[in-house]
Amino acid sequence: MKQVLLSFLCFLLFSNLFAQEKAADPNAVMQPAIADGRGKITGTIIDSANGQPVEFVTLALIRASDNKAVDGTLTDDAGKFTLSKVPSGNYRLSLVFIGYKTKDIQLDIDEKRDVHDLGKVSLSSLEQTTQEVLVEGKRVLIEEKVDRIVYNAENDATNKG
Repeated sequence: MKQVLLSFLCFLLFSNLFAQEKAADPNAVMQPAIADGRGKITGTIIDSANGQPVEFVTLALIRASDNKAVDGTLTDDAGKFTLSKVPSGNYRLSLVFIGYKTKDIQLDIDEKRDVHDLGKVSLSSLEQTTQEVLVEGKRVLIEEKVDRIVYNAENDATNKG
């Protein structure tokens, strides 16, 4: 009986080792989901107010049929961007940056035209004005200084009539 129990226990312990999936090949290269396309989208993002390039704008290429992001990039220091290997189809290019209005550009990528140069795309800034800001502060009841302890009597609730 002990021998059967011991062999069953060993079987349970070693069966977990063989139940694990094999590790992925560390030398394998992951391919992007849209690597089969030939289209290329380029352009430069500029500020509409001063015409200066806007750096580090987030660009998302979104498929129009299901609203899923299929690719994305950031603009460089000169405001330029490139999206390569885009398959044919209808897309929406969404441009997002802090302090600017989000801009969407509808694109139709087809086999006839490989390169879509959008040229200079201007982003307009978000103008937000704030109302008057009032900053109020109260002193603490007891302050500890280096050489003394200060009691602020005006903040004591027992002193108010």
